[in-house]
Amino acid sequence: VDDSVVSVQFNTTVQRINLLNKKSIFLATVFSMLIPGAGKYYLLQNGEASSALVLNLLAAAPFAESIVKFGLLSTASIFSGIVLLPVYLANVYGTYKSKKTLLNKLNLQLKNEVLDYCDYQLHH
Repeated sequence: VDDSVVSVQFNTTVQRINLLNKKSIFLATVFSMLIPGAGKYYLLQNGEASSALVLNLLAAAPFAESIVKFGLLSTASIFSGIVLLPVYLANVYGTYKSKKTLLNKLNLQLKNEVLDYCDYQLHH
């Protein structure tokens, strides 16, 4: 294993950890409250952010349609709002929890990278 490649790999993980540590979980949560998925984009979790945005749009479509057709206080609007609310709240809560979860994953990844490198050095 080329030491420069290993160094780049360690540095990349460390850089991601440092960048994520600079991100505000409060700001990420506010972004997700305003636009579902935006907080995860802010936290550099693009795949999860796109999924959250699409899922919220799919849940919001019937709600918006029922408001336009029947009004805000119609039975259809209330039922579709009941479906939308947990999806929306799960998005906000998921964003709130995601920074800690991602940091744990990155720290574990860094630990494994170091252990793999040490193991390789011991056996070669």
